[in-house]
Amino acid sequence: MAASGLPPRPSRSAQHAGTASVGILSVWGRKFGIPQLVQSRGAFGFLGNLLPAGLNAVTTGIGWFAVNTIAGTFALSTLTHMGFQPSLLIIVVLQVLIAFAGHTFIHQCEKVVFAYLANRVHPHDRDRPST
Repeated sequence: MAASGLPPRPSRSAQHAGTASVGILSVWGRKFGIPQLVQSRGAFGFLGNLLPAGLNAVTTGIGWFAVNTIAGTFALSTLTHMGFQPSLLIIVVLQVLIAFAGHTFIHQCEKVVFAYLANRVHPHDRDRPST
């Protein structure tokens, strides 16, 4: 908020007001069993809610894709000693393929890979003598 040029007190007040409003709407969504953006249709109407819901969908999709891409690229590059750009290409292609395969595909892969990953997370635990 400092970049907005506001003095500290109004800046904090604006931040607290925004956080409180999101928190209240989030609690209401859970209470009524519907997501916050669906619930806001009551206040803004179907057409009035298109802009906030659309912006949320686009920014969330792009944001998480970017975060996952960078984290995956650094991990792949570090583990395989490949360059950044080939790692980036591999991660982006994999993400797009998985996105087309769907959410169920991800859950199926997690079920299959869980046992392997559980053994690999703490490899030093295997060296300890059993008690």
